[in-house]
Amino acid sequence: MRFFHNLPIQRKLVLVTLGTCGVALALACTALFWFQSVNFRRGFAAELESIGAVIAQNSSAPLTFEDMRAAAEVLSALKVKPHITSARLLDKEGKVFAHFGENGSRPTVPAPVFADQVTFGDGFASLSVAVEDNGARLGTLQLRAQYDVQYRELLSLYGVVVAAVVAGSLLIILLLSTLMQKLIAGPITVLAGVAHAIAEKQDYSVRAPAAGRDEVGLLTSTFNGMLDRIQARETALEHARVALARQFESLQEKNLMMENAVEGIAILDDKGRYISVNPAYVAMLGRTPEELIGQEPTANIHPEDLSRATAAVAQMQREGKVTIELRGQRKGGSSFYKEVTLIRHLGAEGQFLGHYRFMKDITARKEAEAELARLNHELHNTARQAGMAEIATGVLHNVGNVLNSVNTSAMLVIQGLRKSEVPNLARAVGLMRTNMDHLGEFLTKDPKGKQLLAFLEALAEQLAKEQTTFTQEMQGLQQNLDHIKQIVAMQQAYAKVSGVLEKVPMDALIEDALRLSANSLVRHQVEVVREFEAVPPVITDRHKVLQILINLISNARQALDSRPEGRRLLLRIARASDEHVKLEVTDNGVGIPEENLTRIFNHGFTTKETGHGFGLHSGANAARELGGSLTARSAGSGQGATFILELPLIQPKTLSQAA
Repeated sequence: MRFFHNLPIQRKLVLVTLGTCGVALALACTALFWFQSVNFRRGFAAELESIGAVIAQNSSAPLTFEDMRAAAEVLSALKVKPHITSARLLDKEGKVFAHFGENGSRPTVPAPVFADQVTFGDGFASLSVAVEDNGARLGTLQLRAQYDVQYRELLSLYGVVVAAVVAGSLLIILLLSTLMQKLIAGPITVLAGVAHAIAEKQDYSVRAPAAGRDEVGLLTSTFNGMLDRIQARETALEHARVALARQFESLQEKNLMMENAVEGIAILDDKGRYISVNPAYVAMLGRTPEELIGQEPTANIHPEDLSRATAAVAQMQREGKVTIELRGQRKGGSSFYKEVTLIRHLGAEGQFLGHYRFMKDITARKEAEAELARLNHELHNTARQAGMAEIATGVLHNVGNVLNSVNTSAMLVIQGLRKSEVPNLARAVGLMRTNMDHLGEFLTKDPKGKQLLAFLEALAEQLAKEQTTFTQEMQGLQQNLDHIKQIVAMQQAYAKVSGVLEKVPMDALIEDALRLSANSLVRHQVEVVREFEAVPPVITDRHKVLQILINLISNARQALDSRPEGRRLLLRIARASDEHVKLEVTDNGVGIPEENLTRIFNHGFTTKETGHGFGLHSGANAARELGGSLTARSAGSGQGATFILELPLIQPKTLSQAA
């Protein structure tokens, strides 16, 4: 295997191709030899069975008439088949009746109990065939044929043919692989030559020629890119060498720059004592250079930050560089915030010689960060109060929609009571009480008395109608009040946990929303059209969905106010997908301009003079909380609008668990 690894890639490709094709040809030839061997045996057995069947049929007459001469003549017909070496015709007792070939001298053997079965062994094939006449067994025909000679001849012929095919195939494969490997190995060889030349001459300006868009081409392109980067680094390194030389030449200038640096710079030895400090460093600490040289920096660090400073020094010795923020202490005891960068200084043999300290005064930045933290805290409180206000606005908006229906029902009841016939009933009772002493005569003879019974009947009918109307209105009023309670409870629950999930039929939910909005729709003469497709019940929060629908129906009713007639509201239920259903609320009202379609769900956006822009925003948020969405489409102003509420049939796992 090591020998193969060391071969050139061209020779590897040839050997791999020849080896792969050789194995494939060997497997194919093995399968061919096996198939021909099996096929030869089957053909030989079929031929022997066919001859045996013919001879057995021709032998039935000699056995019937016990004509041994005729039987011998029948068997002699086998001479035309040289591979049949012997044949015997046995009678019913198993005795030899006639024979052909070498079996005549063999002793009589009992006839086998089976017939038409060929067995192979020792280079011969044997067959026993029953001789019958009209179903009656007359005897047995036994044949013995030599098959190994033909088998060897056939295999020899196949061997020659296969050897010729294999040799020709390998030769063609060798020629083709020799030609084709140049296309594959050629670019690699060129690339290897370029790499070898670069390694010897260290000339990184040499580039390998482009080699197409295959993997070799990608390798060549990557190799050239690597050379570009190496050359760029070499150039940069050369520039760095020049710059370093210039830095050494201007060491005095660098020392002057350290003296004039705004950043505090100090050099400490391996014991952690000051060796050199610049003016900015001593100015930050409020000390003189003489007070610092030879001293450790512990006196310049706030006592509460000493442990962190010690840990930073240990980290610097391990990693080479570390930056830390801590509190410094000036000579008079006042403190300030500083950012200190520690850089390790090693000798030529890697020994630790000390470190450099670069110090910045970050007191102003820390004070700004503290102020920012305070403002963030105030902003958090403001946002929390805004969230509470948003929830309160949602409650007021949702309750306001229901209170419109409550107000309508109350006005209808008040108007009905004002028009009630109850005062007339009191006058009729007073008239009867005045004529109590002769009531019968009054009712039968007096003109007013005669009209009193008819009046009472009409009055009873009118009062019954008023009772029915008031009962219906009070039931609607009670439903609206219950819904207000549910809205408040829902908003209270929303502040704590998600709403209760239940299986809700969508058609029943829309009907509930229509009932709660019925008075407003009837009063504004809105035609309601229903197109309900059969969909499964949805597992969701009933009251959230109901509130979204009530708000959409209310908005659609208001959008229809601009139409003098033909006000139409279409409610549709349909499957959005295998896992979602959609509820559509469509009106033929004022429509929505295209520029507003993406803004109507924003908090505070509204096109109504008295609107507050919370309803659609709240509805869209509720739809998302339910795992669905609320969208809108419109052809433009005056073209009506459609709002689509899409809900999942089953709430997402996280929402279900939260419920």
